Amino acid sequence: MGPEAIELFEESAAMLVDSLAQLSDEQLIQPPWNAKPFEDRQSWLGLNEQPLWQLFTAPTAVHVTQHAAEVGRMRDLYRLLS
Repeated sequence: MGPEAIELFEESAAMLVDSLAQLSDEQLIQPPWNAKPFEDRQSWLGLNEQPLWQLFTAPTAVHVTQHAAEVGRMRDLYRLLS
């Protein structure tokens, strides 16, 4: 990763942490007010009766893992082709 990518990641992570810090503990443990029933979810990350904090942590973990896998795959391809 180049310095620009690392800086962008750190800025984005700081925005997420700042957003979460503005919520109270009570707000974080309540389900989102607009949670959809299971049948209407568009992915397994739908939050029916789950705490709000999972809205932030589950997709973030999946997203970071996906990008880490892509970086590894690109590194392997570069190694094979050079």
